Amino acid sequence: MANIALRSPQYKFIAATSATLSVKCTITIDGTLRYTLIKNVTPSTGVNFDISELARDYLNVTYSSTYAIRSIVIVTSL
Repeated sequence: MANIALRSPQYKFIAATSATLSVKCTITIDGTLRYTLIKNVTPSTGVNFDISELARDYLNVTYSSTYAIRSIVIVTSL
């Protein structure tokens, strides 16, 4: 699993077929389902979900001089 920086946009993309009317994205943070997002799609296009701003809500930032890396586990499903 890769580490991602949450200050930059983090997109989750899925290509949609012509039969697809909507796409659901679930975001689980630290083992708890936090978000369920549903977007309508037009035929033969893909859908982008930006998850970085949603994940930042669950990252507790504390400032110190040790520069310790803080991490949370984020699982997305499209």
